[in-house]
Amino acid sequence: MQFPALSKRIVPLAALLVLSFPAAWAAQNAQTRSHRR
Repeated sequence: MQFPALSKRIVPLAALLVLSFPAAWAAQNAQTRSHRR
């Protein structure tokens, strides 16, 4: 079947998710820090 095409589309998506997750967490952490002060 079309497995290579599927993986080509999923790999960048997964990479984007993995990269965006820590960024969003850091942003939320910074927001809560500034809120405390």
